[in-house]
Amino acid sequence: MERLGLVITGPLSALKPRRDTAAAAEIREVAFRALASWPTQFEAALDRGLTRSRGGRTGTGLTGTYGWAYEHWAAKLEHASVFGSAVRSAMRGHAIKHGVISDREGALLSTPSPRDPGISGAARSMGWGFARVKREASRRGLVPRGARRGVGIRISSQEVSTILREQAELVGIDEASRLLGIGKSQAGRIAAAGLLGPFEAKPTRIRREACEDLVRRLAAGANRLEARPGGILPLPAACQAAGVPLDHACRRILAGDVSPAGVVGDGRTLAQVLVDPKALKPGRPDGNVSIEQAAAELRLHHQAARHLARVGLLGRRCGSATRVDRAGLARFRDAYVTGSEAAAMFGTSPKAVVSRLGRLSVVPVAAPPACRQVIFRRADVETAFHAVPGSAATDVPLARGVAEARSRPTQEG
Repeated sequence: MERLGLVITGPLSALKPRRDTAAAAEIREVAFRALASWPTQFEAALDRGLTRSRGGRTGTGLTGTYGWAYEHWAAKLEHASVFGSAVRSAMRGHAIKHGVISDREGALLSTPSPRDPGISGAARSMGWGFARVKREASRRGLVPRGARRGVGIRISSQEVSTILREQAELVGIDEASRLLGIGKSQAGRIAAAGLLGPFEAKPTRIRREACEDLVRRLAAGANRLEARPGGILPLPAACQAAGVPLDHACRRILAGDVSPAGVVGDGRTLAQVLVDPKALKPGRPDGNVSIEQAAAELRLHHQAARHLARVGLLGRRCGSATRVDRAGLARFRDAYVTGSEAAAMFGTSPKAVVSRLGRLSVVPVAAPPACRQVIFRRADVETAFHAVPGSAATDVPLARGVAEARSRPTQEG
């Protein structure tokens, strides 16, 4: 009782106040009055400790907030006694209410805590790392407000079983790509597009059932075929031929804009869903072409076109794919020439024109081994062309040389 009176009357400092024999009777009287109005006066005293700790003069946690009242008194009271149970319960409730501890901590419990594992124990039983278990517990709201570093958080055995059961139904991007029958990058784009349900980039976890369900919905109503007809391609190959992103084609099929031409095999992967590439082309964004189509129109090798797209000389990013609009094709034609075009202007071979332009201090903006073809700035080549009087190139007008170069059907290697 005397210590209860000291809590009510004195500061909740780290050190317990010394016993004052002369004031002992008065302190006990204060304690009896606090019991009569329990727990109002006791909680008011705890509020003073809370205000003191959050004023920056001491640490946090039970000891930092309530000082000696917790460390040397409440923590040592027997929970089996009525008085001890009341004090511990009131202090614990106050600490949880104000975020000093979480409700999952066992401190000041009036009854023994259940034998549920903490995060470390759960990690051992689940075969996971500590960080992964903590991240998953936080995502599920199992780490409540007030949880502090160094204090164990209890996770019930039932919750551990639920996590393991649900995680068993999830697969990584490697397994998802195998189930879908496509590459990992394509599977990642389909997942990011939301076609496989809620998506979290790190770590990428996808429901196995969602992969199977996507293929099942895409193949719904399609006829079973023994062999693939001519001109009909597996869905991933058809998208590549038509210059359409795979996730865009999947959305169009699910919306009923495009119908599959059939299904081969057991129809469990996207590669077994057959589509006519011509049916996909009307679904492309207006005015955009794929890298492959841009390469064909500009007489570039497709690998060279992809390199130019990566370095920002051709095309722009449109979602998960690189697309080139008609204006972009025109800008590239106006700004750059290939080695073949430059060779036609100078009346020489593509290999020789590189040496000739190099002597004139004209360097390519892209060249092997990084790029499959040699690309020059058109302005630099035209300036060098006019700066060489009496050369073989002057016998062929510039406009005619460019026109002849563009009309040639071959590509340089």
